[in-house]
Amino acid sequence: MKYKVTREKNPEAVIKREIQSFDYALLYRFSECKLCKAETLTASDWNECMEARLFGRQKEFHVFPQEGYGILVEDQKEDRQPSDSKTVEIASGLEMTEMTSGLETDGMASGSETGQPWREAVRIERRYRLAHTDTWKTVVVYQYLEQDEDGQNRIVLTRLADLNQQEDDYGREE
Repeated sequence: MKYKVTREKNPEAVIKREIQSFDYALLYRFSECKLCKAETLTASDWNECMEARLFGRQKEFHVFPQEGYGILVEDQKEDRQPSDSKTVEIASGLEMTEMTSGLETDGMASGSETGQPWREAVRIERRYRLAHTDTWKTVVVYQYLEQDEDGQNRIVLTRLADLNQQEDDYGREE
């Protein structure tokens, strides 16, 4: 699968332009940590914001309002399904599902208007049960693996991808 990472110098403009393309928001504020649907955010939510993550299955925008920049991670849309899937219990009552998309071999695609190239990686999807919340039961996290010079895989990026209200299916899209 392919993805790209872009550093945005004007996070407010990106948020205004693309807020509808994100499903959820995680805001770290001076007074609280807020996890909600992105569409419910108001201007006052940003007043005390130190850091935020707007996310969905296709992309995440990690914003640092006080520093004046954000990191946008986008997945290239794929027509095919993940090539491998397994669920393992990693602790008592905590399960993790890994879904791996295979490497593509057709080279680099053209980047965005900022000129960032698409990078090839293996994406692992992990699902975790959440404690202490009545609204969300599981969180989906993507990890991107690339090979280094010695051919060893390493995690180069981790991002939030989805939240689910049901425990039984772990939010798997049918």
